[in-house]
Amino acid sequence: KLFTTNYSYIYIFLIATLGGLILNVMPCVFPVLSLKLLSILNNHQNSFYSVRKSFFVTAFGIIVCFLLLALVLIVLRLSGTSIGWGMQFQQPLFLMIIALELFLFSLNLMGFFEFYLPNFISHSFLMSVNNKSFYTDFFNGFFATLLATPCSAPFIGTAVSVAFTQSSLAMIGIFFFMGLGMSGPYIIAGLFPKLVTFLPKPGPWMKTLKYFLAILLLGTLVWIGLILQNHFNYFFIIISFLLALIIVVSFKYLSQFKFSAILASIIIFISLNFFPQFKNDTPIEYTDWQDLTKVNINAMIDHNIIFVDITADWCATCQYNKLNVLNSKLIQNAFIKNNVVKVRGDWTKPNKQIEQYLNNYNRFGIPFNIIYDKNYPNGIIFSELLTKSEIINAIE
Repeated sequence: KLFTTNYSYIYIFLIATLGGLILNVMPCVFPVLSLKLLSILNNHQNSFYSVRKSFFVTAFGIIVCFLLLALVLIVLRLSGTSIGWGMQFQQPLFLMIIALELFLFSLNLMGFFEFYLPNFISHSFLMSVNNKSFYTDFFNGFFATLLATPCSAPFIGTAVSVAFTQSSLAMIGIFFFMGLGMSGPYIIAGLFPKLVTFLPKPGPWMKTLKYFLAILLLGTLVWIGLILQNHFNYFFIIISFLLALIIVVSFKYLSQFKFSAILASIIIFISLNFFPQFKNDTPIEYTDWQDLTKVNINAMIDHNIIFVDITADWCATCQYNKLNVLNSKLIQNAFIKNNVVKVRGDWTKPNKQIEQYLNNYNRFGIPFNIIYDKNYPNGIIFSELLTKSEIINAIE
């Protein structure tokens, strides 16, 4: 049924491709993809064959990660587990692993150490081209895709909603086209490798660029750390900082016991997740927003305009909407003038009530914004990327 002459699937595949393409410019992804730029700048004097293959390997890493995500989500759905776009960012252990990788990437860019692959890996099929950067190229694409999942870019929400409500084969197809869209710029660069000749030649300025990219990665690490504060207390933050300091000192000054000290620090850091003494169970407090899990929207519709915002600290698009639209004077004044009741659901941590609320609208990712009143009891749903004009128009 999937591959009959069904124009709706062609439309969804196109939407998925566009959504994947837009993910390349989202703030979650840029710090990691900048590593790809650095790799190309370091090696663009190589043959066009090597440059072409480098881009294709990155594209392959992106597509493989999307397909693996689809397979994992299918297995979870078949097991009866609720699934959602970016759901892994609700899990503290996943966030800790991502934080550790970002930290090590940053130290690598700042020259604290170099990655060396074991000999048995260096003779595997990816190394048959005799270029160690291809492992890095594949991992850059793979890792960038993982970091892209908390970003619900325009078109992504539509594609994911369809994927999660269709057959497993349809989900794989939609995720493949999202991967194809995100890998599109690399495929084009691989088809036309002479574009690399427009890049500046390597030189001393590259060292400054490395430090700049390291700062970008550390900025992403801070963002992950702020998300982790929802799961852990300040003792966790202090211990994590001390362990990071031990790793830095070990790379820089220890020689004989360097590996043991670094490995022990990493094991201790990961093990913190399993001790309840470091957990943060403080409930989220709102200011002038009501908690979605504590209100009855249906009971308020007859006498109020109700604006609902489903958000999470790990959702970059949600933060953009807050800073540029929801917290703007224009929208705040419109809410006050029209006595709009503001309701917020925070999905930073797993929450069954919020999950069920989203599922009622066949939505499996955030941001999700909707406005109700007695004339629109089913609500008016907004686009993922909010604009002031659409909110004003909806209120009016």
